[in-house]
Amino acid sequence: MSNYELYKFLDLPHPPSDLLQGIDLNHSPDLPVKEKRMELGIFVHRQIRNWFGHDYAAAANIRTKNNLVREWVTQNINADFVDAGVNYTVPVDRPAGLAGVSTGAHTDITRDYTLIYLLQTGGDNPPTVFWQEEGEPLIRPPKTQGVDFERLTQIDSVTIPLHTWCIIDSRILHSVENLTHNRVALQVGFLHNHYSDLWHTRPVTNLRAQGPDYNDPDYDSKY
Repeated sequence: MSNYELYKFLDLPHPPSDLLQGIDLNHSPDLPVKEKRMELGIFVHRQIRNWFGHDYAAAANIRTKNNLVREWVTQNINADFVDAGVNYTVPVDRPAGLAGVSTGAHTDITRDYTLIYLLQTGGDNPPTVFWQEEGEPLIRPPKTQGVDFERLTQIDSVTIPLHTWCIIDSRILHSVENLTHNRVALQVGFLHNHYSDLWHTRPVTNLRAQGPDYNDPDYDSKY
């Protein structure tokens, strides 16, 4: 593990204030009632078990289009992305006695690396936690769900500050913990590590090639 990094803070251009002011931090996106393609990516309901002694519906990630964000990222960050937009992480279920909720451990579906710029934390410094599931490799296929807490071992974590670019290896099971309200971030998804001179990740695997092409616009009709 010492030769590889699961995340990296990057010194990249900051979005201009007029762009950020146009993003509604109080927006409450509609939650799909079933798995489906969203404006960006694919939505998955996640029911987590034994999560600090509770079973509940995990906080949901809703990715939304924003043409101004997409254009700015293309011109100032990198044009070789899967998508670029605004992500809302929304608590949907909070059992009594639980201070904050989790997204549940998962790998991303349409991207392998996720560049994050937080606009709202969603709680008192909620950490992004990386996990390994018992008996499984570290790098997992897209859309893997680590829903049983008792089978997971924490291997790393990072608390991402506001207004700071951080990239994570989203091929590894990860979650955001201790959420009490909506978390809002600019997110840019990549299939390639464009920062390999700065950020040393595990080699690219062929796990994505073995499964569905989630970025195929006809995915919904094929699968």
